[in-house]
Amino acid sequence: MLTLLSWLWVAHAGETFSVSADLGGTARYIDHVALSDPNGFGMTLGARAELNVLMHARVDLHYIEGRLFNRNEDRLFDLSAAISSPALLFLCADIQEIGFRESSRPGDDLFFMHAGIGFKGKLGVSLKASLGLTYLSADAADDALRPHAFGAYAGAELRIRTRYVDSTLRATPFFALHESKAYAGITADGDLTVKIPVGTVYLGPRLDVSYRNLGLNDRDGELFGQRQELTGHLSLAVHWGTGG
Repeated sequence: MLTLLSWLWVAHAGETFSVSADLGGTARYIDHVALSDPNGFGMTLGARAELNVLMHARVDLHYIEGRLFNRNEDRLFDLSAAISSPALLFLCADIQEIGFRESSRPGDDLFFMHAGIGFKGKLGVSLKASLGLTYLSADAADDALRPHAFGAYAGAELRIRTRYVDSTLRATPFFALHESKAYAGITADGDLTVKIPVGTVYLGPRLDVSYRNLGLNDRDGELFGQRQELTGHLSLAVHWGTGG
C-alpha cells in the first residue's frame, strides 16, 4: 500500500494549465415522459481547458451532431464546468458543477448548478467533498415559464493527473423542491484520457460518460418529466499542457 501511495504521489504531475480537443462519436439514452425514442447517436466535437494552480477550474464543451447523418437524430450543445477556490487549510468555496445543455430535441434542454463549500485533500490523487445548494431549470416553450427547482446536495470528486493518464470521477446526489414536492436525484460523470507523447503534444483515446437522474424517488412524477439519461463519448484527443 505504501509503495502504491508513493507511486501515485510521484506520478501526480498534472499540468498547471492544459487544453485539449477531441473528435469522435456519441451514444445517448434518454428516458423522458414526452419522448417516444429514447436513443440518440451522433458525431461529437469536444474541447477542454483546465487550470490547476492554487485554485482549480475546468471547462468541458461538447457539440453533438446527429442530424447530419439521420434527420431523426438531434443536435445539441453541452457544457460542464467546475471551479474551486484556493483552500484555507482544507476548506474552499466550491462550484461542484455547472451543467448546461441546449438541444434540438423538445424537452431535452437542462441547466443545473451545485455550489457550496468544499473540503480538499491530496493523497497522491486529488480528493474533494462538498456540500451546498442546488438549482435546476428545464425546457419550456416560453423562457418565462421555465420550471425551476431548488434544493441541496452532497458531492464527491476524485481527480487523477499523471504524465500519461488523466481521469476524473464525480458524483452529486441531491434533493430539490418543485411545486412543493421533493425530488431526489443524482448527477454523475467520469472520464479517462490516455496521453501518448507525440512531439510537443499528446495524442490518445478519451472516454467520457455522464449520468443524470432527476427522479430517483418517484417514477410517476419525475422532475421536469425527466427520468434518467446516460451519455457516452468515445473520441481521439490531442492534448497540450504546461507547468506541473
